[in-house]
Amino acid sequence: MRRLLAFVVPLLAIMALAACGLSIVGSMDPSLPAEGGPDSLTAVDGSAEIDASGDAEALPEPMADGSIEEPLGDAGVVMTDCGITTLADTFNSGIDSTWVRTGDATRVTSSGNGYVRMTQVGQGSRKAGLFFTPTVTATEFKVSFRYYAQRPSVGWWETPRYADGVTFTWFTSGDKDDLSSTNNGHTLAVPRKMGGAAFALDSFTNSSINDPSTPSFSLLRVDPARGDPGAYDWHVRNRGPYSNLYDTWRDVSVTYQGGLLSATVSTTNIFQNEAVTVPAGKIVAIGFTASTGGGHPVGYYIDTVRIELLNATCPE
Repeated sequence: MRRLLAFVVPLLAIMALAACGLSIVGSMDPSLPAEGGPDSLTAVDGSAEIDASGDAEALPEPMADGSIEEPLGDAGVVMTDCGITTLADTFNSGIDSTWVRTGDATRVTSSGNGYVRMTQVGQGSRKAGLFFTPTVTATEFKVSFRYYAQRPSVGWWETPRYADGVTFTWFTSGDKDDLSSTNNGHTLAVPRKMGGAAFALDSFTNSSINDPSTPSFSLLRVDPARGDPGAYDWHVRNRGPYSNLYDTWRDVSVTYQGGLLSATVSTTNIFQNEAVTVPAGKIVAIGFTASTGGGHPVGYYIDTVRIELLNATCPE
């Protein structure tokens, strides 16, 4: 009888809340915002607001056959005599050979639209990477993309522990052959042997490396001399936590010039002219990583990417 009451009483409470029109955090069936409807998100402390009106889209779905072998994609490029200086891709036709894929990075479709699924919702201890490896010499860039973070269903008896995160990352030291040398979980699938920096959406607070309260955005300095990612405190600056970062498409832009980084999500400046030091040298690889761990695994998607190398020259 006690077990029956322990189940029935919380269930009746949830039904009462739903009848009153209240949302239930961590409910058994989290729903997406209405397609095309307005949505906004606010810092938990009320200090910032992100206006994302009209940017919700249908949830991406896998291809019927689950294959990752795709025809050449729809990447648009601007070329010089020695390589690509601007890369734009919506992935509607696939992921072409311009990209280096690692781990679980997979093209999926929904209603004819293509996306890159980095991690699949509900699957723990996974990792993925998607990188462009320029042949030109460049140290500065302007990047835009869209991300989608799909939360898994969480039982009413559970405390949500969404894991783990997704990054936009660039490296100026290391070898592109090392891009697949990664771990999952709190490392965010950032390669071990590469040096550079990242703009990250972190979903899970790992106190061992001084993660902020989550979900938050962080600037990370990646330094293999200090150890593997996740083995040291790599935070340069944090911003958040924010509410409603999940379950809708978000537009992101990141600019890095003169050693200063600015990042915007929808209409809100997350970081403005923050000093970010990376190893001297040209950009070796630039792209995205994502991982899940042992919590409630989030599905991370990337779409509509544009990478512009601002000071590209031909190698001497």
